[in-house]
Amino acid sequence: MTKMRWAIVTLAACGHVGFDDPGTMAGAPQIIQMQSMLTDGSTAQLSLVSTRAGDLLVVMTSNISDTTPLMSVADDAGDTFESVNVTFTHDLASIGEVWYAANSHGSAATVTITDSASIEREVWILEIEGPTAYDRASEISNQPETGTVDAPTVTPRRVPAAIVSMVLAPGSAIDAGPLFTVLPVLHGDDAAFKVVTASGTYGPVWTVDESGDYGAATVAFD
Repeated sequence: MTKMRWAIVTLAACGHVGFDDPGTMAGAPQIIQMQSMLTDGSTAQLSLVSTRAGDLLVVMTSNISDTTPLMSVADDAGDTFESVNVTFTHDLASIGEVWYAANSHGSAATVTITDSASIEREVWILEIEGPTAYDRASEISNQPETGTVDAPTVTPRRVPAAIVSMVLAPGSAIDAGPLFTVLPVLHGDDAAFKVVTASGTYGPVWTVDESGDYGAATVAFD
């Protein structure tokens, strides 16, 4: 498969919706920007459009060389990135992780991921207005599929919420179903997101072009 190095940006208009229910967040999440990259080396550095103070930064990433977790995630604004503490693997050949920085300082222009060795790495980054906390996550590893991948689901404790999901596919991910917005495919793997305003259980159903084992995770932020 041809490997590509690239990044794209999607900017979303911002708006606010009020909610009176104490179990909801005061303002529906908005996707401010998205960046993605496939890279080689012990350090992956991805450029951003300068971020805004208070936004949530979500990093979805996979080591596609082996199953060694990454060492650190940092940006040039001094934000603190934390792991959601789920790792998921595909065929024992790659490992996926999700990290985030809540209530970011703003003015970040680069995010740097550091590994213990030189590897190939996929990175997707979302800047999201609204969510201030990690809610919950679920993951699945090394499960068989024959063209359709049911990602694990999450039920946010509060809505509105932002749901992100990532799949490590045996071939190439094609689609995440009608309810999720897909991000660029990198090395055959992919990520997606959905903003939800109603209580429920959410997770994408991926279509892939080869049979084999897969790994996936779904994470909620509110």
